[in-house]
Amino acid sequence: MENKNFFDPLSLYSNNVEYKEIPTGSYKVELTKIEGKETQKGGHYYNLTLKIVEGDLQKSNIFIMVNDKINKTGLEGEEFDKKVKAENIGLQVICGLPLVLASENTTDNKLVSLAKKIASKTSYHSKDEIIIDVMEENKDLLIGKTFTAYVTARNNEFNGEVRQQHSLSFGSKTINSAITKINSLVTFTTENISNILDDSIPNFNK
Repeated sequence: MENKNFFDPLSLYSNNVEYKEIPTGSYKVELTKIEGKETQKGGHYYNLTLKIVEGDLQKSNIFIMVNDKINKTGLEGEEFDKKVKAENIGLQVICGLPLVLASENTTDNKLVSLAKKIASKTSYHSKDEIIIDVMEENKDLLIGKTFTAYVTARNNEFNGEVRQQHSLSFGSKTINSAITKINSLVTFTTENISNILDDSIPNFNK
């Protein structure tokens, strides 16, 4: 049976790029692409491309889809809660990514300034409103940076074939460590950093 909720990673490969399975684990990666897209039902998600830069799988790509707005019209109970949870997980990745990137690229003052703004926010976004576009508006600061990513792989069926789907996650220990390191840094510029509303950023201290 086709899984209609499954993002097919092969759709992002060009014909001359070999598809490789990437097992669950930690990888040193470079963020090479951020692409925001709208869904037909009014939702929004990001496709992220991570390129492994070390080890046996060097130069292999990992494709991640992150939801930050899911249409929940008509959903109730458990199904509604699942969608809200997926949104919150997506938001943690969207806001956690600049924190982790800044903690591992400490000489980039603009990136560190952005991360400090995110780390200083204390409230969650409204579940009924799309969050401020942290990644899209600051894409130039994020692309090309390397970081250590913990990637989870799972198999899903798509058009009769079993394929891998990957997800990116940042645990509270990783986020708290990044925030501690960021807050210890001195930055000298805040120019060209997008303004971020207080209700757009999750509370990493809870």
